[in-house]
Amino acid sequence: MHILGKVLLWLCVVLFIPTAIVLTTMLLDIRSTRLAEVEDLQQQVEESIQQLADARVQTRRLEEDVQQLTQDWGDVWVAGNSRPEQGGRRVQIGAGTNQGIPAPPQNANDPFPVVYVFADQADGASQYLGEFVVTGTQPDQTIASLTREPFPGETENWPAGVYHVRSNLPSNWTVTMADLNAQQAIAQSKLNAQQLQLEILTNQIQASQQALDQRLMELNGNPAAPPEAPEEIQLGLVEALRQKETDRNQLLAEVDVLRRDLDRKYVELRKTLEENREMMRKLQEEAGVTPVESGDSPTQAQRAREFPSLTTAANR
Repeated sequence: MHILGKVLLWLCVVLFIPTAIVLTTMLLDIRSTRLAEVEDLQQQVEESIQQLADARVQTRRLEEDVQQLTQDWGDVWVAGNSRPEQGGRRVQIGAGTNQGIPAPPQNANDPFPVVYVFADQADGASQYLGEFVVTGTQPDQTIASLTREPFPGETENWPAGVYHVRSNLPSNWTVTMADLNAQQAIAQSKLNAQQLQLEILTNQIQASQQALDQRLMELNGNPAAPPEAPEEIQLGLVEALRQKETDRNQLLAEVDVLRRDLDRKYVELRKTLEENREMMRKLQEEAGVTPVESGDSPTQAQRAREFPSLTTAANR
């Protein structure tokens, strides 16, 4: 072999060893990366298998819950453009036989289908309207009537819009609603009784006020009374009695003055009679006539005979 060929051969050997080392290192790195990716993929597959199993179990539970809810609540229809009828207990449901709502029976002996209606309110809440019996159906409309008498003011609060119609209610809901309806009926009867009692009491108060006004008018007088009305009606009993008492007191004062004047005159009369009697006795003695003995003072009978008018006035 030529010397140059040998040199080149050794150069190739020298160059091949580092290159082989570098390539081997790169191959090992690639192998490690691939193995790590395979392990990650295996872990993800195992996790996916577990998640899939859990999801299948959760799906089975949800399906059971849906079946239970469907069994408890029955079918449900979402009916837009629904509204209550004015002045009644019926509602117009924006869904009919095309949506599956049962129609009234053809046989008169068969019962009418019953549905339970919920209404969507403006704030998104749901309002239970009650139990309704289907009385008429059309392809896209249903007429239903409340199965009981509505409470006062109940139908005025029914909104219009979207109604949720259900064919059934859970048994606990039915019992609860029946209990609430009974309590509402009892409360309404108590309210009616209290309103009636309040009306009676109001009428009694009005009658008492009218009687009081009449009594006050009798006591204080009526300025609007006609001129020919008695004084007690014009001035009132209080003022009329006050005036009568004033007149009586004035008369009593005048009577007292007259009584005092009468007593004074009676004393003067007695004095005059005594003076006349003494003068008569002196004249009889001078004439030689025996004087007639008499009492010290005339009796009441003598005064009455001598002064009948004066005695009558004194007795008064």
